[in-house]
Amino acid sequence: LKLSTGRVLSCCARNVFIISRVDDMDGFGTDTTVHYGQLLRLGCMDALALERPHYLFASSASSGDSSGMGQQACVYPKAAVGSHWRVCRAGNAQRAQHDNCVRLGERIRLESVAESCELQSNPTVLMTNYGHEYKVFCDRGHVEKDVPEGGDPWQGAGPSNEWLFVDSEWTQGVKEAAKQKADKAKLAKPESPRAPSSPQRGSARKPKPLPEGVDPVAMLSDPMYNAAASLDELSAQGGGAKRYAVLERIYPLLRRGEIHSVRTLRRFCQSSDVEGRGVLRMLTF
Repeated sequence: LKLSTGRVLSCCARNVFIISRVDDMDGFGTDTTVHYGQLLRLGCMDALALERPHYLFASSASSGDSSGMGQQACVYPKAAVGSHWRVCRAGNAQRAQHDNCVRLGERIRLESVAESCELQSNPTVLMTNYGHEYKVFCDRGHVEKDVPEGGDPWQGAGPSNEWLFVDSEWTQGVKEAAKQKADKAKLAKPESPRAPSSPQRGSARKPKPLPEGVDPVAMLSDPMYNAAASLDELSAQGGGAKRYAVLERIYPLLRRGEIHSVRTLRRFCQSSDVEGRGVLRMLTF
């Protein structure tokens, strides 16, 4: 089963993993805290209704698309060596040597023991059963991804090979921070207009502010609200009606058809997306 990442923070069976030791005799005794350098497995939730336990797995196979990015990452029904991951410090993170415990919300890297590569994710779009999500793969070091101006949903995000262990309290804090930021933006005075300037090469882009009237908490919690708000923003920019007018003709046909017609269309779109970007040219469609 392939992996993907998304922008919605709500906990569900798809984005919650069970951490377990590879070896009970790894030198950490009965301490259940996760430590740097410790070998772990990340297992899927039983709520996924899989017949047998599945684990986060680094495969030696290529990622399978034309992006040229790394090796395939998936969930696999065997606790083979590909399911062994080492927790490493991210970037220049430094702390006292005696303090070797991994804390919630602390940036880490997950290194595959078998393939000597790191778990990664970036804004390469994938089309899944749950909509447009983002590519997960294995590679060595941070992998850059060039995205056109205005088209990057991850503006301001960190390196592609850094992750965090989080819980529901952390996600709730992120939602509260987004709400407070939106409230401050409403109270802030508008700045005087400035002449536009092109960003320098290599400089980070600032995240685009949410359109007026959009609930920041719902954008992080509700995938349907997120999708509807994104379409509304496209329409406000003059691109929504033009880009999605074709769907006004296709949706009624799909609703009148049976389930097999939906699957046939989905398979056609997947096979036509030769670059693996989750995007089709209008001429192809």
